[in-house]
Amino acid sequence: MELLTGSKSTGQVWIENHPSEGWAPGRVDSVEEGHYIVVDEAGQKFDVPHHEAQPVDPLCLQGADDLLSLGDFSEGTLLHNVRVRYFKDQIYTGIGG
Repeated sequence: MELLTGSKSTGQVWIENHPSEGWAPGRVDSVEEGHYIVVDEAGQKFDVPHHEAQPVDPLCLQGADDLLSLGDFSEGTLLHNVRVRYFKDQIYTGIGG
């Protein structure tokens, strides 16, 4: 499936409605018929239907300082990017030059 392959693939998808994060990146542990089994950082497993799976942009995992440099503008990408920067005490995030 092209969601998990390609030069920018992290092998991760967004876990929507994560119990503590709202949106959280998760590593695809296995592919079942109709859904992925996805594991978050704490090791908790979630089912993500194939039709709802959104790939994780690798740049948001690092905390991009310019949101326009992100390859994706999904809700999960934007919220996680801001979360990463907040915990690095880099609270200012720009949009463009």
